Amino acid sequence: MGDLAPPPRRRDRSWIAASLGYGEFLIDAAVAIALTVGGVILLGVVLYDFVRGLGRDPFNGLVLELLSGLLLVFIFTELISTIRVAIARRSVTVEPFLIVGMVAAIRRLIVISAEAENLLGTPGSGT
Repeated sequence: MGDLAPPPRRRDRSWIAASLGYGEFLIDAAVAIALTVGGVILLGVVLYDFVRGLGRDPFNGLVLELLSGLLLVFIFTELISTIRVAIARRSVTVEPFLIVGMVAAIRRLIVISAEAENLLGTPGSGT
């Protein structure tokens, strides 16, 4: 009654579960690193485009592009945070995905409103 070892069949499956766990960790880490590199590059490009266009382009359009780009960088950051929490807790929570979805929807609304303003013109512009 002293030895309560699991059945041999269960031990045979444990290495498969451990291997899948390591594979999941490696994929999560690779995605987080790729998102980090992409987010840093995107942030640099967004800021460069904003500074480069300061003297040439209309300021309203520049600010809208800057806001859209920064919201996209924020989405990257939230995804990285979600992956970090998933790696640390070994479980996925719903809240970060809801935040990413809301930010993505807000970003899209800003882009659509800016595109509509460019296509239709403003009421006082005479177009």
